[in-house]
Amino acid sequence: MLAGKILLGFCATVMALGSLIAEFSSSHVFNRRWDAHARFHCAVYGLTNALIGAVCVVLLTIDVSQSTVGLWTAIVLMVSADAIMLFAQFVPGVNIVADGEKVVRGFPISYWMTGAHLAIVVLGGVLCVAALPASGLSFALESP
Repeated sequence: MLAGKILLGFCATVMALGSLIAEFSSSHVFNRRWDAHARFHCAVYGLTNALIGAVCVVLLTIDVSQSTVGLWTAIVLMVSADAIMLFAQFVPGVNIVADGEKVVRGFPISYWMTGAHLAIVVLGGVLCVAALPASGLSFALESP
């Protein structure tokens, strides 16, 4: 379980800090070619992901009588945030490539990073779940 929690903690930290670094850059929030309202939404997205990442770090580090609620909640939050990023491309009129963003094999670098983040979250989650006793697989609020 420790290896899985380390991977999940790493992903939560990257999510918290990476969102701030990526979104509050010259290609996003500080991009003068974007109108103010687009930059507002970018700032909200970055701050939301930073908060989700920080909450996940806390959820993964607290131990509430061996409850797995924090673990499951952190996994679901990080997978959900990654899914939102990946599925946003299907919104009509959205351009998934930011001005000046590097594109690798047809996808922006942000998608590659999101895919890698999601893969590590899944791996960390699998390692944690594999280490749980059968009773720890439920979402029950009581201790197993």
